[in-house]
Amino acid sequence: SRNLWNLSTGISIIESNASFDIKVYPNPANSLVNIELSPISKEMVMILTDMYGKQLKSIRIKPDIMPSNHQIDISEFAEGVYYLDISNAEIRKVVKIIKY
Repeated sequence: SRNLWNLSTGISIIESNASFDIKVYPNPANSLVNIELSPISKEMVMILTDMYGKQLKSIRIKPDIMPSNHQIDISEFAEGVYYLDISNAEIRKVVKIIKY
């Protein structure tokens, strides 16, 4: 499996066989993080973890022919680095989120 890391965006793309776009903003953030996803053909799971890999939140995303928008509230968490792992059987993307 191929693993590419883009330092400027903090987005890691692991074995991306399908075309898939994600925007996460604001980043750094201290309360709400907006997530924009391109249309997806299979259900996806979004998992927020801390830097030690502890799962903090999990959200299921239904397939949609339209782009979708989601929000995660990180206000309850301490300042630091978190990871948003978005995946299904075909695609996996990991986004680093900084909480201030």
